[in-house]
Amino acid sequence: STHNFDDADDVKKVSYVTSFWAKTPQTKIHPHRREIEAALLANIYNPHIDQVVVFLDGVTSGDDNVEEEFKSSCVHFHQDMAEINRQFLQRSASSNTHGVDPMSKVTCVNVITGQPTYHQMFFNALSNVVTGD
Repeated sequence: STHNFDDADDVKKVSYVTSFWAKTPQTKIHPHRREIEAALLANIYNPHIDQVVVFLDGVTSGDDNVEEEFKSSCVHFHQDMAEINRQFLQRSASSNTHGVDPMSKVTCVNVITGQPTYHQMFFNALSNVVTGD
C-alpha cells in the first residue's frame, strides 16, 4: 500500500519546548538574549511548528515582596516577545501568517525553581501543557 502524507489522520502536531530566563524591566539586555529571542521568533513563525512552549525560569511575579518594576513573569515575557514581533516582523511581507496571530502559538509556563536541569526538561516535554504528538 502507498502512504499519503497529506491524509489528515497522519498530520502530527509538533511542539518546540525550551527554557528561557525571565528578565525585569531593569535587566540590561545582553546580545545573547536578543539572539535567543530571534531564534524563538523563528520557531514561532515556522509553519511546521504548531506550538512553542517556553518554561520561563526565575520568575518573580508571584512574590508579593517584589516591587512591581522588578517583577517578571510569562505575562511580561509575552508582552516583550509581542513587541519584538511588532518591531521587526509584522512590517515584513515575508512574515505572512494568514491572519493568525503568531504569538498565539506560544505557551509560557512560570518556573519559580530556577533554571531547569536536563532531567526536568524531559519531564517538561511530557507535561500536559505540551500539545504536540
